[in-house]
Amino acid sequence: MPGSSCSATPDLYDLSKSGTCVGLSTQDRTALNSGADALDSALQMAVTGAADPRIVYADVRGQFATHEICDADRWLHSVDLLAISSSYHPTASGQKLGYQPVFSRSTG
Repeated sequence: MPGSSCSATPDLYDLSKSGTCVGLSTQDRTALNSGADALDSALQMAVTGAADPRIVYADVRGQFATHEICDADRWLHSVDLLAISSSYHPTASGQKLGYQPVFSRSTG
């Protein structure tokens, strides 16, 4: 039976560059990053609690560490009111260079 990966959500914003990044306030960005961290903790606990070796928690946060919103080479879409469904989702580079390598390692 094939396994599956449950992925972490990367921090959305590089807070070290928040002061030069247009859009939300640093307080709002911090709250969104905290929400992503809380979601990651809940997902990791759920995978651990499932005790099913076919389900693997895949942490992508390291892959995205220098590619968050506010970074020059970001792998996440920022908020786009004209295409709201793409907001905070990975770009093509984020899929290819962020998620895909981690999923490949975790599922074998």
